[in-house]
Amino acid sequence: MRRVTSCYPLLLIMISLFFLSSMYYNKKCNEYFQKYEKKAF
Repeated sequence: MRRVTSCYPLLLIMISLFFLSSMYYNKKCNEYFQKYEKKAF
């Protein structure tokens, strides 16, 4: 049981890091596509 409780915070950290990185990349992609659309049209 001790092992599960020790792994739980690590899992939370991994999930939060993944969430933050996905948000960051979505923001970057949106900026890139806006620039591309301005150039294309």
